[in-house]
Amino acid sequence: MSFNIKSFFVIIAILILGSFLYFYKIDTVPPRLSADEIPSGYNAYSILLTGKDEYGKSFPFSFRFSSSYSPPLYVYFTVPAISIFGLNMIGTRIVSVLSGIISIIVIFIFLKNLNIIRSKAVVYLGVLLYTISPWTVMYSRSGYEAMLSFLFYSLSIFIIWVGFKRPLFLTIGVILLSISAYASHANKFLLPLLLVGLILVFKKILLKGKYRHYFIAGLIGAFIVQLPNLSLVLTKSFFVKSSLFFNDAILIEYQKIKNIVPVFIGIPYLYAREFLSQYFTYFSLRSLFLDPDPFQARSIPNLSVFYPWMFIPYLIGLFITWKKRAQTNYKYLLLLAVTAPIPAAFTKDPFWTYRAIPLLLSLIIIITIGIDRISKLRLKLFIPLCCLIVIYSLIILWRGYFIFLPNEKASAWEYGYQNIAQEMMTYKSEHFVVDNSRNSLTYIQLAFYLKLNPETLQNAVGQEIKKDYYNNVTINPNYSFKNLEIRPIFWEKDIYKNQILIGDRLTFSDQQIMEHKLTRVFQIKDPLNNIVFEGYRTNPQEKCAYIGCYRGLCSIKTLSLSSLRI
Repeated sequence: MSFNIKSFFVIIAILILGSFLYFYKIDTVPPRLSADEIPSGYNAYSILLTGKDEYGKSFPFSFRFSSSYSPPLYVYFTVPAISIFGLNMIGTRIVSVLSGIISIIVIFIFLKNLNIIRSKAVVYLGVLLYTISPWTVMYSRSGYEAMLSFLFYSLSIFIIWVGFKRPLFLTIGVILLSISAYASHANKFLLPLLLVGLILVFKKILLKGKYRHYFIAGLIGAFIVQLPNLSLVLTKSFFVKSSLFFNDAILIEYQKIKNIVPVFIGIPYLYAREFLSQYFTYFSLRSLFLDPDPFQARSIPNLSVFYPWMFIPYLIGLFITWKKRAQTNYKYLLLLAVTAPIPAAFTKDPFWTYRAIPLLLSLIIIITIGIDRISKLRLKLFIPLCCLIVIYSLIILWRGYFIFLPNEKASAWEYGYQNIAQEMMTYKSEHFVVDNSRNSLTYIQLAFYLKLNPETLQNAVGQEIKKDYYNNVTINPNYSFKNLEIRPIFWEKDIYKNQILIGDRLTFSDQQIMEHKLTRVFQIKDPLNNIVFEGYRTNPQEKCAYIGCYRGLCSIKTLSLSSLRI
C-alpha cells in the first residue's frame, strides 16, 4: 500500500479529530477527577517535589494507593506533565490524551502492515472508527494508566509483527512488551501468556535460524526488564488484585453439589465454568455494542464500548478471521484476540473494560475486516452510507460524553471535593473536620485540590507502612494536619469545639442540626442540583446553654485557631 500526499492529509485530518475529541474540555469533562485519577496525579506531584510518594517511599516499583497498589509507569510519565501544567486535571490527564493520539498512528501503521485490509479507503475508515470509538475516547480522557498501557501493548505487538520479517525487531518488540507490564496489572499477566502463545503458534518462524537468536535475545531482555517486578512476586503488591478472583463464589457454589460431586471434579468444573462464562462475555454482542461498562466512572450514558451498528461488520469480521485462520496474519490476530481478555476473565467483575483494554486492538481490526468485506460488494451507496454512519456516531458520542456524562455521572467522578477545597480556602482561619465515613480516599482528594505539601502528608503516615511498604495493606484513612482533620465526626466531642464540620447528605440529619445548634456555612450541589456536601459551623456556647452545661462540658475551652493555615 503506497503512501502519498492524499493519504498524508487523510491521516492528519483523523489525528486532528482525535486531538480535538481527547483534548476538548479535558479540565471539565469528566467534571472532576475520579478515585483512580487523584492518586496518580498527587503521587506524581510528590515524586516531582520530594522524590518520594505520599507514604515517603523513594521511587517505588509499585505505588501504594490506599489498600491497593498500582503499576508505576503512568505516575512517572505524569511527573513532567505536572511540572509543566501543575497539579490539576490537565496535568493528571495529559499523558492519557497524548497516548490516545499516538495510538492512532500505531493502529494506522499496524493496519497497513498486517496486510489484511485490501481497500485503502477502509484502512483509513478503520483508523477513524478506532479514533472515535467510545472505548478509545473514554480512556484517552482518563488520568490513569489504561491508554498508556494500551499504547505500549499495541506498539509492542506491531513491532513483533514486523520482526516476523526483520528479526531484529523481535528483540525490540519483546522487550517493549515486557516494559508494558509496568503500565497495568493486566499487561503484567498478559506478558507470559503472549510469549507462550507466540512460541506455540509461531515456533516454525521464531525458533529457526537467526530468528531464534533475536527472539531469545528479546526473552533475555524481557527477563532483565522484569527483575524489579520479580523482586515483588512474593509480596502483596504483585498479586494485589487477588481479592477480585472468583474464589469465594466457587466455594459457595460447590457447597450446593458437594454431596454428589467429589471435590477434585467439582472445584475444577466450577472454575472452568465461571472462567468461560466471564471470558466469552468479552466477545458478546450485548457487552460490546449495547450495555455500558457496569462501572459508572468508566461508562458513557447510553453507549457501550462500540457503536450499536458495528455488530454487523464485527460478525462478518469474526467469520472471515476464523475462515482464514491458517494464514499467518490472521493467526496472529486470533492469538491477540484469544489472549487479551484472559486476565480480566479471571476476576469476578463482569466485562471490566479497563482490564480488557488490550482486546480493543484485535476487535477494531476484526470490525475493519468486516467493513472491508462489505466494501467489496461494490454497493453504490457504500461511501455515502459510511459518511452518514460516522456523522451519526459522532453525534451520539457528543451527546453521551460531552452533554450527558458531566451531569449524570458527576457523583461517580467524585464531584464536590474540589468545591470543599475552595470553601476551605475561603474560611482559612477556621478549623475543619471532614467526615470520611463513606470514602477512605477523602484525604488524597483534599490533598490534591489543596495542593498540600507532600512532606506534610508523608510525615502524617504511620511508620509501620514505610517499614513494610509492599506488604502492608492496612488502611488508615484518618489524617490530621494544620487546621484540617479527616476522620469520622465524633458527635459527643466535636460539637463543643469551634469548628466547621463537613460531610455528605447522610452525615447530618435535621434532628442533629437542631439538637446540636449547627449553623450551615455552605452547601455544595452537583450539576443535577443534588446536595453532595454540606458544611456546618458548631456553636459550643449555644449548645452548652441549651443543655445547661451538662456534665461540665461547657468548661472545655473553645479553640482559637486563627493562626493556623492550610
